[in-house]
Amino acid sequence: MPILTIAQNSPRKEIYEEFKAKFKKTQLTPETFKEALVIAGLPKSHVEQIYKHARSESGNFKSKVFRENNNAFGMRLPKRRTTTAIGKNRGYAIYKDWYDSVYDYWLWYERKPIASNQSWGTYLRSRNYMNPKDKKK
Repeated sequence: MPILTIAQNSPRKEIYEEFKAKFKKTQLTPETFKEALVIAGLPKSHVEQIYKHARSESGNFKSKVFRENNNAFGMRLPKRRTTTAIGKNRGYAIYKDWYDSVYDYWLWYERKPIASNQSWGTYLRSRNYMNPKDKKK
């Protein structure tokens, strides 16, 4: 199945190109990661929970999947939605750089039904998206 990339004529493509230009050659730090989450379009109210999710999924940005695939969230290669992934390795999506996984997380996030009174962490735990050790936090 072909990867559904962001179409050249899509309004998202321009936003994505600006996003990439902002973070290209930017070293990954907690501050730049959180800034990327906000600039990608994720709600500021969810940034801390999303950052914790990334740290959990990526082994504090040290796991093999993160190092080999630049995949901060343990994302699988999607079959039906637009993605910034460029392939698959070890069963997980591969990204050109860490910030591509952040933007892809936003593409995934915008499709998730979440109640207005529900925290993002609660939503993630209810869908079994966080590592078991983080379910009690």
